[in-house]
Amino acid sequence: FNQLKSELDDLHNEMKEVSTALGDNSIITSHPLYQYMQEGYGLDVISMHWEPREMPGEDEWKEIRHLLGHHNAKVMIYEAEPLPEIKTKLEQIGIKVVVFELHGNRPENGDFVEEMKKSVGELKKAVST
Repeated sequence: FNQLKSELDDLHNEMKEVSTALGDNSIITSHPLYQYMQEGYGLDVISMHWEPREMPGEDEWKEIRHLLGHHNAKVMIYEAEPLPEIKTKLEQIGIKVVVFELHGNRPENGDFVEEMKKSVGELKKAVST
């Protein structure tokens, strides 16, 4: 228990560092599944409804460009790796893609804490650069 608590505390502290690094910047998410980041860390989370394996239509691209005109966002979180062409197009408009899996089930590799460490680490790296 003490080891698990320590590992979860470390994750919590890293997420607080993400929040500090973001400052007033927003995070865009591909689905409304990341509200806990807003609730727990005070992040400005803008939820879209984009599937990682489906190229968004022109209306969705217009919507995200409109959002960028009103919000300073440089990161979009997906629950799974998006198509390369989605990632490329997002990068062209100044958005870094971070895969942050939710792990509602047992991960195929490793364990929950290991996988969350990877996701939090990738998010931290994206918002710090």
